[in-house]
Amino acid sequence: MSPSDDIQPSRGEHEDPFNHSESEKVRNLPMDGGEGAPLESSSTEPGGDKYLWALPPDAPVPEEHPPFAETVAEPGVLVVVPLQKPPSPGFWGAVLWCLLYLAVLTSIQVAVMGVVLATRIVTAPDGKQLLQKLQEGKSQPTEVLGAGFGASLLATEVVGIALAWVITRLVVGKRWPRRLALRRPGVLHIILVILFCPALIYVSTGIHQIAEAALDQYHLTFHYNSELQKNFVEWPIWFGVLVVGLGPALSEELFCRGFLGRGLLGRYGTLGGVLLTSLFFGLLHLDPPHVVATFVMGCCLHFTYLMTRSLWMPMLLHFLNNSSAVVLATQSGNVDQGAEADKAIGPVPFVAALILGAAVGWALYRSRVRFASIDDRGPRFWQPDFPSVEYPPANSHFQPIHSWPGWLASSAIVVASAGFGAAVYMSGGATP
Repeated sequence: MSPSDDIQPSRGEHEDPFNHSESEKVRNLPMDGGEGAPLESSSTEPGGDKYLWALPPDAPVPEEHPPFAETVAEPGVLVVVPLQKPPSPGFWGAVLWCLLYLAVLTSIQVAVMGVVLATRIVTAPDGKQLLQKLQEGKSQPTEVLGAGFGASLLATEVVGIALAWVITRLVVGKRWPRRLALRRPGVLHIILVILFCPALIYVSTGIHQIAEAALDQYHLTFHYNSELQKNFVEWPIWFGVLVVGLGPALSEELFCRGFLGRGLLGRYGTLGGVLLTSLFFGLLHLDPPHVVATFVMGCCLHFTYLMTRSLWMPMLLHFLNNSSAVVLATQSGNVDQGAEADKAIGPVPFVAALILGAAVGWALYRSRVRFASIDDRGPRFWQPDFPSVEYPPANSHFQPIHSWPGWLASSAIVVASAGFGAAVYMSGGATP
């Protein structure tokens, strides 16, 4: 028979109980009724799986079986598959994709800003004075653009979402939603991610402050955040949330955590893959202090991704983090006041945020999602070929399961939340 790409055998929790070499891959495939037949796949889709032979126990192995495949017999179980190719991209592939992604988005933004700026200079009564101020450095392009800067950001985010989807579809394949875990999360994980958000906001802001203070003396900062926040005050809240909150949450999470993360984790393992993915995520933000802060933020986002096995969860956390900056800047109505509040965040709220993040992280780990099939033989757990969030196809009988984090972890969140609230209150209610 010829299975489709989605008919996948499963693996148990133990990585290699039969002590195979790196050139072999063994999975558990339950045999129904003792019948066995060659399994062949001619799938040429990028990222497609290839399964060769599945025979019942004690059956003779065909002479033409591939030399790199091996038979393994257990009571009612036999699997023969070759080692799958690691997913793409690798390190240098990720470098090239990031350069392409950055080049396209920068070109779109510069093009839109150029058109708006030229139109403003030509049509405005004081167009010559505006041009002279720009040439003398007395005005920034964003100040002259006004609403045009927001239009350039909106165009950039729309193209960014489309570009991330096209790249993902071409490289990962048509089954990218399953391979990147674009699945509905559970209510428990939604609550935990929302609780994780305040900790992420304070920790990333504190790290940004530290990095900016350290790098500013070497003139290694563009003060990107303060320049961007000047526009928040002039925008309606809904527009700021759209272009700063929703747009980056969709495009950057699909491109970084989804596309880049799949290849880098598959090739370099969970720890190495998360660090590399977060590094690329940070470098895409260009401003050195922002690079440092978003690297840490990227690690937190990827942790939620791995624990919940749902791409919607880092998207939600990213959206809440960015949108909070827009709302706070808009509500203050004063950029200088927002800057003073930013500087007022001291070590006590920062440490309290770290403790809260650790408590929620522990609960996320305790309730992490796994895919299992439970029958009279007990639970059997499904794992993909390489470290990833990929989930099995719907017809595999493996379902997502997660446990309650427990009273100890839940109590830790309550205590940490109370401590965090008290720390913020005692510090004068300073907000990032």
